[in-house]
Amino acid sequence: QPPSAVRPAARFGDRAHLAAFVRAGRRLLAPGGLFCLVFPAARMDDLATLLAAGGMALCDAMPVLARAGGEPLLVLSVAGKCAGNNGLAWREQKPLVLYSSEPEGGKRISGEALDFCPFLKCNTEG
Repeated sequence: QPPSAVRPAARFGDRAHLAAFVRAGRRLLAPGGLFCLVFPAARMDDLATLLAAGGMALCDAMPVLARAGGEPLLVLSVAGKCAGNNGLAWREQKPLVLYSSEPEGGKRISGEALDFCPFLKCNTEG
């Protein structure tokens, strides 16, 4: 598949695309529904601002680390509609560590990651 400028834009977007995505998410939510997304950790302030402007609030956030002790690159985020705060309290979950370090410097999917999502096992099969 040839490289395309569209793919990085779709994965990381700019503020205008994110604002449109948040508006669409809010419009499509059923009462009591949740808006879930995987988002770059470095841009969580942008997300929180756009959610608030769209009448939503962040409910849960789970940082995703490649390895224990590392910095999160992504955050599994959950937001919901709110009138005022509507009782939605943001809470940061314990980080999800994807890989366990092998003694030889290799990597394997951590048991914690497999417990969270058993489908990650397909990444360990060759």
